[in-house]
Amino acid sequence: MTQPLNIHHQLYRGPKVLTDPGDAETIRVTQDLQICEMTSAAAETRTLARPTKSGIRFILRLYSDGGTVTVTVTGGMNPDGDTEATYADAGDFLSFVSVRASASTYRWDILEGNVGTVVSSSTPSATPSHTASATPSATPSATPSATPSATPSHSPS
Repeated sequence: MTQPLNIHHQLYRGPKVLTDPGDAETIRVTQDLQICEMTSAAAETRTLARPTKSGIRFILRLYSDGGTVTVTVTGGMNPDGDTEATYADAGDFLSFVSVRASASTYRWDILEGNVGTVVSSSTPSATPSHTASATPSATPSATPSATPSATPSHSPS
């Protein structure tokens, strides 16, 4: 019998590895704190099934790179509704948490990761991107800053 004082220890000791179902199959996460380490022999696909409740944490990682694995996430994996991530190199991973999408459905949300290919949607998003640009803008902003600069100006007064 599990005592209330050691429930965390019992959860930690439980099985955490979710077996890779293979090319063109579905990954179904049923427990918190699981990891699925995918192996590929060529260009392959997987589908990550929609979660069934909030609060499930899950890591999806490319363990062995025999080819790129494209994962389609049912229900999306961020507020923009992006549904695809490409795992190109061994060690690429995304860490997810399940969140409520509506009153009766759930979706995955990315916590962190190092997947080299940008997460994409099968349909264009109507909302602006929340990702900062890696290159500076060549044109100055027309909107003045609301906060004063901490560095002095070098222009004459």
